[in-house]
Amino acid sequence: MDKDLSNTVTLVKAVGIILMVVCHALPTDLYIRSVVYTFHMPLFFLMSGYCFKDSYLDNTWQFVLRRLKGLYLPFVLFSLAFIFSHNLFYLWFNSDLVFSWKEFLLQVSDAVFRMQYNGRMLGQFWFLKQLFCGSLIFFFTLKLCRRRVGCTVLLLLVATELLCITQIGIPYFEVDYNSVYAAFFISVGCLWRKSEIKISNWLLFPVGLALILAEPLVLDKVAFLDNTPVTLLLYCLPAIAGTLMVFKLCSLWTEDAENRMRLAILYVGNHTLSILALHFLVFRFVTIMYVLLYSLPLSHLAEFPVIAESSYFWRLIYSIAGVVLPLLAVYICQRVIKKRNSV
Repeated sequence: MDKDLSNTVTLVKAVGIILMVVCHALPTDLYIRSVVYTFHMPLFFLMSGYCFKDSYLDNTWQFVLRRLKGLYLPFVLFSLAFIFSHNLFYLWFNSDLVFSWKEFLLQVSDAVFRMQYNGRMLGQFWFLKQLFCGSLIFFFTLKLCRRRVGCTVLLLLVATELLCITQIGIPYFEVDYNSVYAAFFISVGCLWRKSEIKISNWLLFPVGLALILAEPLVLDKVAFLDNTPVTLLLYCLPAIAGTLMVFKLCSLWTEDAENRMRLAILYVGNHTLSILALHFLVFRFVTIMYVLLYSLPLSHLAEFPVIAESSYFWRLIYSIAGVVLPLLAVYICQRVIKKRNSV
């Protein structure tokens, strides 16, 4: 992948993670939030498939180890960090439950063996689990289809529909049609890269906008998880169209290599995991600041992820802090590590 294309993918990921943080700060019944929900999480699955290399198929263990290191390990480490600190900060974590030893061990077991975290602070980590499971399902399905990506796309879509209808899955690990649906989007991203389909902007943007604007008006719920057999099909087209539009817009921005805003967005795109993991924690800081500034009852600290009555100005503060502070934490850690290594 050449540098311009790699930068485009990074910019797309940055847009996706920023939209996720903003949506978590917005009221749940806001129309524009539902519009963003039509594509902002499938975007990451599609980009994963877009970046897939054929060379991985020749070394299964290399691919599996990359997924373990890049997805499973961060999930477990962040989950364990929150679990181990839960009893010290359980009110901070918006929980009224203090873990007993039994509950503590159960939480650790769920994180390590099931990729399951039951607290609110990492509720967004469902995405890491689906990306991990989906990437493995895609990989082995592609090998089963003898590297024919088109066949893989079709097989995964049919499998998603059948599993959704029959509700068959692996109960303990909670791997079901949602994971296969993630694999479907990954396969579409792979097909998109290989086919090099050229879509006219005059066709892409009118049709794409129409799809993502219409979907919230047609469906009662717009989300990646827990769809019906019908909504699975209705959801995938706007998701793909929305991602294509974001990709096209980001590709136009790669030409200005010295633009500081572009460099900052690239930095965001290179640290999406940190933002994913820490933005809810940052929201807690903003909530405490809000309560203190307005002398509100401490009961407002229980509101999650943001204070419901907060103005759009404060929701903007939540959004900015949710992106910037995790990046600041990453920057400080990198500087400390670099300084220690230089000694």
